[in-house]
Amino acid sequence: MKKAANLDSRYFSCLGKIYYNAGNVDKAIESVKKAIVHNPKNAEVYVDLGNIFSNEKKLTQAIENMEKAANLNPKYFAGLGRVYRKAGNIDKAVESVRKQLIIIRRILMHRVY
Repeated sequence: MKKAANLDSRYFSCLGKIYYNAGNVDKAIESVKKAIVHNPKNAEVYVDLGNIFSNEKKLTQAIENMEKAANLNPKYFAGLGRVYRKAGNIDKAVESVRKQLIIIRRILMHRVY
């Protein structure tokens, strides 16, 4: 059952990208939201939705989705920082990028030792 949900999530995520690239923003958002329903723990679909909202200058929605993505997978804190910067919230942008750098440092430290 879990595999089917992941496949459905990927399907709707890809479909959303196709709709977005074709200029159909509403269908893109609808498709990516369906991907989230199928797998709400998949950080990448929140990034997809956050990117759509960011590109459409709907920055509040973009931030909400990028925060969800970063909370599910910390590698997305830099993307969150990018959206905060775009929204003009430099303090939050710096904080997000700093979190990303801390995570990278921890990863590198574990590889060294």
